[in-house]
Amino acid sequence: MLNDGKKAYKVEKVVCFAAIAVTLCQDNHANLKLLILKAHTWVVSEFDIMCELLTTEFESETYEKLMSKDTLSYRKPVLEEIHRSRKAQ
Repeated sequence: MLNDGKKAYKVEKVVCFAAIAVTLCQDNHANLKLLILKAHTWVVSEFDIMCELLTTEFESETYEKLMSKDTLSYRKPVLEEIHRSRKAQ
């Protein structure tokens, strides 16, 4: 997020967008939860590192260049397409 332009830095905070979809059956829940707990710790650590790197990179940009970047868009997948990969466009 960009600040209002009155501070010495441009980037107020790098944040994350998260979405949750209910696609699990009870039989698979316990095993998946164990995997998620382990992976979550790693992801949070890596995310924090990347946010710091992005903040440093964004700080070197002008406000004009930062404001011209694409905005976030998201479309929730429907059940019929949940098995397909949704690679970045």
